Amino acid sequence: MSKIIGFIFLDYGRHYNSPPHDVIIPFPERVRYLQRRSAYRAVIPAHTFIRVTLIAQQPKPTFLSGQLLDLSITGCQLQLITTPAEHPALAVGDIFDHVQFITPTDHPIDCQGEIRQVSIKDQQHINIGIMFLQLSGLNQRYLQLYVNQLQRWANREDEVVPDA
Repeated sequence: MSKIIGFIFLDYGRHYNSPPHDVIIPFPERVRYLQRRSAYRAVIPAHTFIRVTLIAQQPKPTFLSGQLLDLSITGCQLQLITTPAEHPALAVGDIFDHVQFITPTDHPIDCQGEIRQVSIKDQQHINIGIMFLQLSGLNQRYLQLYVNQLQRWANREDEVVPDA
């Protein structure tokens, strides 16, 4: 049998009101973010610039370039930097024949990709989420190694990320 416990905020902690006892649980100094995704999403450090190239042949030849923001074994998020006149017509479900980038560990990645999210931040910045399609086993291995490396750096207590 489960019991519903209500709570209120009190002095930087949660005050659980549970008869016959009150329990005060202080907020921790640091909270580790746990992801509910099946694949860990690693944020690319600000000092690491990874250029991503997107190439599509259908319905018309398209060539886009942007900066990688985060990366997982299943996809990535990148930011396109364009002028308002160059805004590409992007839609969820669009397929790119080539999603190309080189990891800081000097491994080239080339696969197909599908747009899963489009977010226009302002007149010059468009963020898009890409799901990798037909990723080869070797490219999966390279991605997993790099994502694991980023995850280890992020989990360090001092949170210092060295140059890759």
